[in-house]
Amino acid sequence: MEYIIDTATRDAIDHPTAVRLLDIFTNDEDISAFFKHFGWKKIAVCGMSRFCKVFIKLMKDTDIEIEYIFDKNSKNFPDGEYMGISIKGYTELTETELPDVIVVTSNYYYNDIVDELIENDVPLEKILSLNDVIFGMERLRWK
Repeated sequence: MEYIIDTATRDAIDHPTAVRLLDIFTNDEDISAFFKHFGWKKIAVCGMSRFCKVFIKLMKDTDIEIEYIFDKNSKNFPDGEYMGISIKGYTELTETELPDVIVVTSNYYYNDIVDELIENDVPLEKILSLNDVIFGMERLRWK
């Protein structure tokens, strides 16, 4: 099935995420605090989007380990890695020990990605959106 991307919708969906990520950079916030709060030490990211690259850079020098990047088009990465993190296809999920959680970094394709993860035996409770993390950090601060 071929998808037609509605860029106006995608940009509208991505705007709050982009603004919040900019705030995190500007205020030098520790994004790993969200994962530490729940005791998660090993994570994976899913969907090699522009937000994925930003997220990985934010997590780079933290105690939280990004074990894998899962992407539908993993063959588009001939080196098989990004910033030293192995990139795998969704079909490899069943052969891989799952981390504590998987963060889906694409807003526009979020539902499609979650469907793919579930089809490959990832329990729903292990799936987070990038917005769960970056806006969840704010909510934890006010508890």
